[in-house]
This record gives sequence, C-alpha cells and structure tokens, in this order.
Amino acid sequence: MTDEESEGWTCPSCGAKYGVDVRQCPSCRVSRIHRASGRSTTVSPPGGTRAAKQPEMEVKFPLYLPEARFSIVVPGGGAVSWTSGLVYVTTNGIYALSQADGFDSEAKAAEAAKEAPDAPKRFAPLSVYLPKGQVKRLVHGQFIGNFMEMAGLKIPLRLSNDGWKIFMAACRKLEIKVET
Repeated sequence: MTDEESEGWTCPSCGAKYGVDVRQCPSCRVSRIHRASGRSTTVSPPGGTRAAKQPEMEVKFPLYLPEARFSIVVPGGGAVSWTSGLVYVTTNGIYALSQADGFDSEAKAAEAAKEAPDAPKRFAPLSVYLPKGQVKRLVHGQFIGNFMEMAGLKIPLRLSNDGWKIFMAACRKLEIKVET
C-alpha cells in the first residue's frame, strides 16, 4: 500500500478529503477507483465526453414510419388536435397521415403520395403534406422539443427511438436541417 492510499483521497469536484474506506464522495457522487499501477484516482460522472459520430444510416425512399403521433391545427380556426397515424417520407416531402382520416396502412399512404404538390396540402382534417423545400428544420431534443418547423408553424411529432433515427437520416438525405 502506498503512502497516498494510506492517507486517503481528495474529491476533484469539491476538494473534500476522505479516508480509504470511503469509496464515493457523498456530496458529488464521484467515486474512487484503483488502477493497475496501484495508485488511487477519481472518475468524474458521465456526460463530459461526446460519443464518436455514428456513420450515416442508409435510407431508401419511400419511407414508412408507423405509430407516429403529431399535432395538427383543425381547419376553420379550430383547436390543435393530437392524432395517431404514420409519417410517410418521399423524395418530394413529408406526409403526416392520421389514422382518424383512414390512413392506416402503407398502401393508403402510397396512394396519397401519388400527388406531390409544390405547396403544403391538407389531405383530410388531420392529415397534411409538407414539401421538402418548405420544411425549415427538424428538431429532436430533450430540452427543446420534438417537431418539424416551417415558416411560422411547428408541428409537434412523437416517434419511437428507432423511428427518430431513421427519420433524421431521411431528413438529412432530403437536405432538411436536423437539430438534436
């Protein structure tokens, strides 16, 4: 045992000194570990380093993402309404199609996607098409929110974790700005 270990260790966060019997700083939660050299050292809590960038996911269009939840303003100045449905992405843009409007399969989504107008279009009361050139950005952040943004309009969107990964890769391929 070295002299340093017999004396104890110092927490790098708060500077408090502890004996060898204390494995973790009670206020900072930083723990002491033993290295192969026999010296004691401390480890900071996770979060200070970023993971290596993952290679871009391969995406093929059209892309079908079931089990989506999104919020659409009801026509005629109505309230905002959350609905379940699917997101269908083509090389021309993004379709948010509600099950309440009858879009409950990939075949029905493909039927709606045969028409790709240049401007946003409402297919039914709760289903819309957003051309890729008019979608400013896609935001998927824990503290910011999860939404698609157009000029003056944010459409909140909920997907599974895998759905978000695929959708973000598709948006990057469409050259839509993605913020995480």
